[in-house]
Amino acid sequence: NFTVDPYLIEDVMVAGHNLCLAGPPKLGKTMLLADAAVSLGSGTPFLGHFDVPEAVPVLMLSGESGEKTLRRYCKVIQDQRGIDGSGVQITWGMQLPALSNPKDLRTLERVIEKHGFRVVIIDPIYLALLKGGGKTDTHRLMEMGLLLGEISDIGQRTGATIVVCHHANQSLKIGEVMDLRKMNGSGFDAWSRSWILG
Repeated sequence: NFTVDPYLIEDVMVAGHNLCLAGPPKLGKTMLLADAAVSLGSGTPFLGHFDVPEAVPVLMLSGESGEKTLRRYCKVIQDQRGIDGSGVQITWGMQLPALSNPKDLRTLERVIEKHGFRVVIIDPIYLALLKGGGKTDTHRLMEMGLLLGEISDIGQRTGATIVVCHHANQSLKIGEVMDLRKMNGSGFDAWSRSWILG
């Protein structure tokens, strides 16, 4: 029988489908991901508009913003929605896995399985690609495909939906509409089953 994967966020995020949020610097991508994390972790509408059918446990791994900033973002979002943060299912991690390091990947998979995370957010993905002393050429499709495939495989084995935050390349002009070809490096347009572009 043909089945359709359910939405985690209606019309935005499908369970089991890799999602990439991408845009130019200082667009507010991390704030948008914090809104998604609160929405998913509490079962409240994303951006106050897109329904979240059920609350699910979320792991948000951040390498740029810092825990205090993220918690402040989430507190503002929770206050606006009138929800108690103690009931929101979000776990923070301030260290990104090195996608070129098999040990980091195994640890990430064990953590997801142990805690039953349904959504894993990696912000930003470029730092996870650069960590671990790897010499990946981010403009070579084959090399990027191997690394992105590793986290896709983890998502498939654990049932977690993988969400990554990424940057636009320098060809994106001010005021220009973002599209998949404007993401920095190779492979993200093919890897992303769904996307949010700013």
